[in-house]
This record gives sequence, structure tokens and C-alpha cells, in this order.
Amino acid sequence: PVDLSALVRTAAENLAPAAAERRVSLDLGGLNHGPLVVNGNLNKLVQLVDNLLVNAIKYNREDGRVRLGLERQGSRVVLTVADSGVGIDREHTAAIFNRFYRADMSGTGRLEGLGIGLSLVQEIVKLHNGDIRVESEPGVGTTFTVTLEAGL
Repeated sequence: PVDLSALVRTAAENLAPAAAERRVSLDLGGLNHGPLVVNGNLNKLVQLVDNLLVNAIKYNREDGRVRLGLERQGSRVVLTVADSGVGIDREHTAAIFNRFYRADMSGTGRLEGLGIGLSLVQEIVKLHNGDIRVESEPGVGTTFTVTLEAGL
């Protein structure tokens, strides 16, 4: 059993300095106030949340915002990480989960990172019998939604 609510709060606290450095605010208002338990590997779930938050901060705009949401929906727990960043072109959204795929999502013309973060996230979600979706609009932002089975 892993309390995903506590894990997300801790990850946000740990990444707050990086967000502040980039002048990105972290909005935790959408987090459930009590524990939300999923069954899984703690270290892998930490990697999943960290990767999503790091990307939301890294590909955001100055004075942007990252909104975190976590709620129980029946027998599932749903995590959302939404940013107000550069967004992802529709032509890239299908490929962003491919290992080593990199697109210029920074708007700088430079390719950043190694291209393994989102493929790792997808693998972790699959290992936990979950689902991940992405919705994005260039210039508006990106929302990742992860759905996992709730624990007991």
C-alpha cells in the first residue's frame, strides 16, 4: 500500500525550489486532503510522479502554474498534472511516450533531456495496471491524467 496523496505532496515540496527558480507556482488545491492508497512499488511511483512534475515545471513558461489533482473515482485513483506551459503539438502527442523520442517542446529550438522520462512513466503506469492520457494545446499547456487501481 502506498499513500499517493502523501507521495504527491512530498514530491511537490521537494520540487518547490526548482519551480520557484523558474517562477512557476505549484497549486496543490486539487489534492484530496486525506490518504488515497494504491497498491504498488513506492520507488516506481515516486519516479512516475517526479517525472511528471519535473516536466510540468521544465516545459512551463515563466510565471506559469502547475495544478495537481488527486481524487478517488470508484475503485480508481486519478492523478492529474496540468501545466500552463508551451504545450505539445498534436503530431507529437502520440510519440512522446516512445523511448528516446525528443521534440522541441521548450520553444528554443533545442532538444532537451534524454527522451526516456515519459516512456518510463508509461511503463510504470502499465506495471501498476493503470492508464495514462495526455491532452495538450500549444501555447496553452498540457495535462497528464494517470488512473490507478485504488488499494485497500
